[in-house]
Amino acid sequence: KLRQVNSAKEVLKRKEREAERAKAKEEEKRLLEEKRAREEQLKKERSEKQAQEQMEKAERNRLKEEEKQMRALIEKEQQNKREKNKEAEKEKLRLEKLERDTQRAAERERARAEKERERERTRLEREQKLLDERQAQLK
Repeated sequence: KLRQVNSAKEVLKRKEREAERAKAKEEEKRLLEEKRAREEQLKKERSEKQAQEQMEKAERNRLKEEEKQMRALIEKEQQNKREKNKEAEKEKLRLEKLERDTQRAAERERARAEKERERERTRLEREQKLLDERQAQLK
């Protein structure tokens, strides 16, 4: 009877150990599944984060390129404006010189005409004087 009791105790202990091993194996399996799920989640989050960073980088690059093009456009417009101002200044100076040259030419023409009138007056005075002298001699 004692052997039967001991044997029954052994069987019970063995079954308890087996149940504990099975329980430990289930717990280990559950922990491994949790670990795998966490790793999968982390991998997914890293992938999403990387995709987000790439999108942000692409957006920053697009904005930089847009800004670069705007700066180039503004610089080109400013350069055109400077060139137009330079051309306008050249044209203004050319017109001022033309005005001065025209005034000088007109002044020279007036002086020449005055000189010519003076010579003509002097010639007429000489001729009149000669005529007067001849008339005086004829009388």
